[in-house]
Amino acid sequence: MSDTNVKDLFLGLIKDCQSVIACRMSPKQKSDLVKFMKYNNPSKTVLAVGDGANDVAMITQAHVGVGISGMEGSQAVSSSDYSISEFQQLATLILFHGRECYRRNSYMISYNFYKNIVYSMPLVCASWVSGWSGQTIYDIYLLQVYNVAFTCFPIIIFAVYDQEFTKEELMNRPSLYSKGLRKNVLSWGKYFYAMVEAIIHGFLVFSLAYYVFDDSFGQNGEINDMRNDGNMCYVSVVVAVTVKILYDSSNINMLVLFSAKASIMAYYFFVYVMGLFPELPIYNQLEEIHAFPQQYFIMTLLAFAPVPFWKLFQGLNLIMEEQQEEIEEAIAEESKAKLQMSL
Repeated sequence: MSDTNVKDLFLGLIKDCQSVIACRMSPKQKSDLVKFMKYNNPSKTVLAVGDGANDVAMITQAHVGVGISGMEGSQAVSSSDYSISEFQQLATLILFHGRECYRRNSYMISYNFYKNIVYSMPLVCASWVSGWSGQTIYDIYLLQVYNVAFTCFPIIIFAVYDQEFTKEELMNRPSLYSKGLRKNVLSWGKYFYAMVEAIIHGFLVFSLAYYVFDDSFGQNGEINDMRNDGNMCYVSVVVAVTVKILYDSSNINMLVLFSAKASIMAYYFFVYVMGLFPELPIYNQLEEIHAFPQQYFIMTLLAFAPVPFWKLFQGLNLIMEEQQEEIEEAIAEESKAKLQMSL
């Protein structure tokens, strides 16, 4: 295929075909065919499936390589990205595992940006209020464990176990797979929406803590200070980002609820343990938190305040996706009918 004209004709022929069978090809020819399709369709993802040593070059050349373990050895499996035992499992790999993994990983990326911007916004606002003095409102020890201990468990459970549809539904409705093909899950629009949402949510956290909670009085007549404002912001952020992932989860089970509860309780456990040491700046902080019971109302308000906006956005997005799915199903039925008539 060194002739450019032949390449163009071959590419045009392939694009007009629903399937192409190439037989009696050498390993290099298989690899060249995959390479040809990959570089002439840069926006497409090329998947190669093989079961023997002569398919290794083709598998490694493709974007995604799938090896079938069988009678021809394990060379293809060793060189592949994914391994299946039978060719009929390819549909399950793509339509079920591939679709769900793409959706979960895409959400995990945007969520990690979201929760860290929500966490950072009170610091930015506090710096602006204090004249950019560099003074932090968070405790230095709490700064280190936000991602490690307080907000990591729910997103891990989501990224591994969340399931939007059952396996049977996804296998019987292949049009649901087009959600990833249209890039509706991971896009610049979704990214910027998550950023704007995080900025607004973080600003709400600081505003209520600084302008409302700052003038509060404790049960014993204590007045509020910057340290309590920081505690208010910190625990509100932990609760808010945990509630968000519960709201966005497709299915809620005991494991999801346990991870969310463990994340919130980990904060109070950490503050209690570290507060036992008088030499630490976090000493006796838990008692100071309980001295202002009104913070629990504010914390709950901050956690659920953005829910109407999430619901509105997700409702509009769901309507658009359902309309697109209906159109694609109609096109698929029409194509199927034309194919049957031609046969």
